Amino acid sequence: MSDEALRALERAFEESHAPADEAAWLAARERAGRLERSRLELAAFCGHKAARLALGAAAPREEPDIRKWCHALDRYGLEACVRAAHAAALNVVQLWAERPDPAVAYLGEASPGEQLAAVQEWIECPCERHVEEALRTLPVSRGGITSEHGGHAWTFAHDAAGDAVLTIRRPSFVWNTLLNAALARGRALVDPSLADRAHAMVREVASAALVAWALG
Repeated sequence: MSDEALRALERAFEESHAPADEAAWLAARERAGRLERSRLELAAFCGHKAARLALGAAAPREEPDIRKWCHALDRYGLEACVRAAHAAALNVVQLWAERPDPAVAYLGEASPGEQLAAVQEWIECPCERHVEEALRTLPVSRGGITSEHGGHAWTFAHDAAGDAVLTIRRPSFVWNTLLNAALARGRALVDPSLADRAHAMVREVASAALVAWALG
């Protein structure tokens, strides 16, 4: 397909914002070799409507269970897992950074923001040096943060950042990251009965980051 034809499909989508028009554009990009099939499948797995329409019956099965969804990300590669973990952790770290707990103190360890900055550097350049630099931001033990309030949301946000770092070495830690992010988000929502909504919120954040990367 010519560049002109692809641009025409893109313009049609930009004017209509219709999922069907976006699906036509995505499918054409994939056929023209401008969009990797695995990236399109990842976007579909994350629930992107146009990507699912573009793939039709070949679209991957949607996974409602957040834990199984996290584990299934591994099939799309390490970077997908790390990007999902980074997005989820960053979302709650930024949320609680706006209202830090005065009872929380770092014991000479890297802050969650510094940990996530190291993860971002790995995302931009996934070399061994950046792996080591990210791992060095981890505390020797999980005792690097203290709080007189056990189980406070900020400690969950801190753990989410550390788990995002660990995802670089062990992709399965994307689940740990989203779980801690949901716990932090759940506290932000105050009512513990809203746990399912907290899980959905962090999954939406991770999915949005993955779709933007996959289709960008």
